[in-house]
Amino acid sequence: MRATLRLLGLVLSAGCSSGDGPQGPPAPVARVEVVPATLALGVGTSGTLTAIPRDANGAALQSRSIGWASSSEAVATVTQSGLVTGTGAGSATITATSDGQQGTASVSVTATPPPPSSNFALRLYGNVQSDLGRVKIPLDAPARPVDIGASDFTIEFWLRARPGDNGRTGSFCGGAMDWIPGNILLDRDRAGLGRKYGLSLLSGRVVFGYSTTVDTEGRSICSTSRVDDDQWHHVAITRTQGGALQLFVDGVRQATATGPAGDISYPDGVAGQAENDPFLVIGAEKHNIPGYPGFVGLLDELRLSTTIRYTGTFTRPTRRFTVDAQTAALYHFDEGTGTTLGDALGQSPGVLRVGGTPAGPAWVASDAPTGN
Repeated sequence: MRATLRLLGLVLSAGCSSGDGPQGPPAPVARVEVVPATLALGVGTSGTLTAIPRDANGAALQSRSIGWASSSEAVATVTQSGLVTGTGAGSATITATSDGQQGTASVSVTATPPPPSSNFALRLYGNVQSDLGRVKIPLDAPARPVDIGASDFTIEFWLRARPGDNGRTGSFCGGAMDWIPGNILLDRDRAGLGRKYGLSLLSGRVVFGYSTTVDTEGRSICSTSRVDDDQWHHVAITRTQGGALQLFVDGVRQATATGPAGDISYPDGVAGQAENDPFLVIGAEKHNIPGYPGFVGLLDELRLSTTIRYTGTFTRPTRRFTVDAQTAALYHFDEGTGTTLGDALGQSPGVLRVGGTPAGPAWVASDAPTGN
């Protein structure tokens, strides 16, 4: 009898074992936790999110499928393994789904700061009284190569001007001094004397003029298209010693004229009648005469050359200028700080005379199409 009871106990014990019995259904997913709950990224950088399905008691459930989605792929994308990549500045919600339950994480993406710029331009504000708001480049004592005009020459540069910022208007063109009524960008005047030139914007068009031996004996030339459209434009002026003028905008020759022949450089060793005579001035009427405003806008890559660089239509430059044997002076405007304007030849530097409200000239990052 004892043997029979012992055997029955073993059978009952084996029947109560759970090792080989049927398993119940898997616990349903009650919620999905996404960690971390917030993620901060820069554009182009990545981070990983993890989704944890949990049952009603909060226990983590294993081997459950997870689906991932982003509310805005313009801000952040997510792979099916939870890798999130920032694609644009802004905010997005990343959602993980398992068995119909969802969990989310918030992602913020900031624009990656650009590397420090090495390509600058000069912003001019037209604040031109009291000898401020300009760049002054000495021409004489001693004589400097920037003093072109004794032979053939080319002046070229990039400019950008917004509509309405250069308000001087008029239809003057042809006379020696017709550049003076405009918003003056380059002033190499001699007060009351000849051998001078200048360039301005008048009614949004480029005007270049010069005089030879007599103050009023000369010629001006004007572009046919406006350049005050908030776009970068390459401008080039050429003059032969014989007086033949050309004016190009973005590689298109827009005007030609012939004026008096002769030397228009600053006379070496001659004292000026006015303090600023022996200077090339950028961005202002050099003599501080009230009512003659300066240029308002951006200037980049100014090159003065002792040759005729362009004779017909050309493709406007796509790289910044380089020094060659015909370069008289070259200003990249890439200093970015300070009040010294360097010349790539090292022989004709200038000085920024900063003033006015807003204070200018000012260094600004350049987006001119010069390939920098």
